[in-house]
Amino acid sequence: MLGNALQVARQVASELGLPIPTELVTSQEQTSIQMLALMNSAGNELVTYFDWEFLLKTHNIISEAGKGSYPRPDNYQRQINQTIWDKNNRRPAFGPVSPQGWQTLNNAVITAGPFARYRIAGRNVEFLPVPQGNGLNYNYQYISNGWIQSYLDPDIFTSMVTNDQDTVQFDFWLIVKFLKLKMWQAKGLDTTNLASDFNRVMDAATGQDHGAPVLSTAGGYKTPYLNMQSVPDGNWNSGTP
Repeated sequence: MLGNALQVARQVASELGLPIPTELVTSQEQTSIQMLALMNSAGNELVTYFDWEFLLKTHNIISEAGKGSYPRPDNYQRQINQTIWDKNNRRPAFGPVSPQGWQTLNNAVITAGPFARYRIAGRNVEFLPVPQGNGLNYNYQYISNGWIQSYLDPDIFTSMVTNDQDTVQFDFWLIVKFLKLKMWQAKGLDTTNLASDFNRVMDAATGQDHGAPVLSTAGGYKTPYLNMQSVPDGNWNSGTP
């Protein structure tokens, strides 16, 4: 269940016995101002806690000859490790390389070889060897910070509420529980029960957010991909040279 920012705030106010807001972004009422600020804080904190499936995005990099550094997306929060692939050659890019390893690749009497290496530095993804051709496609997955869907443009996802009707992408009851906790924390009140409520809903939300593979008690992982075990010996030449 999803809700907009004002719906979340009204539910929180009702449960805490606070004045029910009629507006947030343009409000001059102190409780509404505080609730909006804490809602933005709560949402951005939740982004950092878990790799939520709705925040998982794919970014494509199209190389330019002689250019080894490429900016991350504007909504980038963090990298999903081991997801950068050289799509043209159908093989992974290895990394992220440590600062020590990067210095070795740049300064020692060695080469990076034919396989791409990468690091994340200065808000950029950097590759070695530097691509020498245009149009090479590298893609990777990352967690975005866009937990708010814009009411004015549903294709835009941001990290801050700017309209009362903006849709919160977190589960409605999760953000309600967390905002209640943060409101009482800000006021210096006892949060024992509110923390317990939030932790219970948080555990359920993270546990249900992703699917899970079927595990076999017989042992031995069976891969669905073609490999030496799934292709029998033989001559697979499709024609006469």
